Amino acid sequence: MARHVLALAMTPLLLSPVLAQSQKVGDPPEAMNMRLVGMSDLQARSAYQPTIHRQGERIIAYIGHHGGTPDVPKPINKMTGQAEFNGTSILDVTDPANPKYLKHIPGLEGNYEEGGAQMVRVCDGKGLPKGDPAKTYMLRVFGGRAHQIWDVTEPANAVMLAQLESGRDTHKNWWECDTGIAYLVSGIPGWRTRRMMQVYDLSDPATGDSNPKTILVAHAPDHLVIRRNTLLTNPGLGSSFLLFAQAQKKKGVGFVFRDNITHAGTYGWGAEVPGLGSTPETALDGHFSSWEVEGNLLIGVQPGDRARYPRGQYWEDTLDRVGFVNMAAKDFRLRDKSRYQLGADVAALLATFHRYMSQAYWPTGQ
Repeated sequence: MARHVLALAMTPLLLSPVLAQSQKVGDPPEAMNMRLVGMSDLQARSAYQPTIHRQGERIIAYIGHHGGTPDVPKPINKMTGQAEFNGTSILDVTDPANPKYLKHIPGLEGNYEEGGAQMVRVCDGKGLPKGDPAKTYMLRVFGGRAHQIWDVTEPANAVMLAQLESGRDTHKNWWECDTGIAYLVSGIPGWRTRRMMQVYDLSDPATGDSNPKTILVAHAPDHLVIRRNTLLTNPGLGSSFLLFAQAQKKKGVGFVFRDNITHAGTYGWGAEVPGLGSTPETALDGHFSSWEVEGNLLIGVQPGDRARYPRGQYWEDTLDRVGFVNMAAKDFRLRDKSRYQLGADVAALLATFHRYMSQAYWPTGQ
């Protein structure tokens, strides 16, 4: 009986916030719903993008690294004894308590984001439309200079297959293993921004076609549908909600932009090489063989500028006239009484987020 009394008496103390202290240097590690099983020092290289992939009976970890530091620009590869610029570490983590370091592939010279090879994706050849079913492929960045494709069927003996020059920079990427389409952040020379998206057809990674068959997004893809989205930009930052450039009148179905809610930003939509057509009806004729822009709610377009857009749009001067549930709390669901039933299904998005997050995150800035 005494034990029960003691336990109950201590419970309020254990839950008391007075005893909750922030961790200090040297304190033991804390964990909730997880525990440390094993570790690797990764040859003292900073870890950025981890990709865990099953290859046969083994589980292989591919770790992307940023560049080194001014103090240690080239950490030592303990397997070879050579100093190497940070790149990609490959480990066998089949036994997570005893990870085995298999190989380090050096990256681009440079410290921090100027060097290394921070992003890495992996696809099996049997899943890629034109891949070798017996092989496994890795797509990684090479600092800000290029994207590389490697044959990692034997992770300890990886072989580079192709290098796609990226221009001025790289960043996060994605590779669809079922289609082979790769969405790569690059910096095309001549453009104002250092980072933009290129879409490559890497369904045959052995060739690494350096001419993206899906065409640069900046050069207008063959078929692009943007429907039921809510896009809110900051009108004070020189923003545009659509920009078309370097198009060649593709043979695809064309461009569809319907049922969206979007703030027009400072500049609205624009185009260059060629520019927008002389009338709204010919606005995109130089960029697409066909197009459909209709039924969108465009916010913040001055009445005198509305003639620049194809007919069939809705207009509001300010966001507070749209009918969002609570803009101050960044609840962008539409009220039942809103006159518009357009844009993203925010309730469905929140339900999806809550499957993976304890609380959906909204940015706090404007």
